[in-house]
Amino acid sequence: MDALVQRAVESITNSKAFRRIDRLQRFLAYVVEETLQGRGDQLKEYSVGVEVFGRDAGFDPRMDPIVRVQARRLRLRLATYYEQEGQSDSVLIDLPKGGYKPSFRIPEYGMTANKVASVTPVPRNAVVVLPFEDLSA
Repeated sequence: MDALVQRAVESITNSKAFRRIDRLQRFLAYVVEETLQGRGDQLKEYSVGVEVFGRDAGFDPRMDPIVRVQARRLRLRLATYYEQEGQSDSVLIDLPKGGYKPSFRIPEYGMTANKVASVTPVPRNAVVVLPFEDLSA
């Protein structure tokens, strides 16, 4: 799986959505590599700020929101990538909100990246309304 994830990172960073956006390329490559090395749970705002964005040892994430801002931008660019160029990728990389540890998943057969199945609980007394179809002559 590691080799597939690394190829996915290459595809993403070489895509139109990530072209000429060095910061996001470094950010993605760093968090993926740390996760593959088993250090994903240690990814914190401070370490990302220092290692990826070149902040000094006195970096205070509460005063400098660069990591949060760039994480948001990375999530948006990943969504754009999977909507356009990455629809047939064999591995999907996601950066869940609230952290910096990416998740990796293999899309189910026959599904595209932007159409991932989800299960939503339905209340007991629910009514489903399907689109109307005009069957008149």
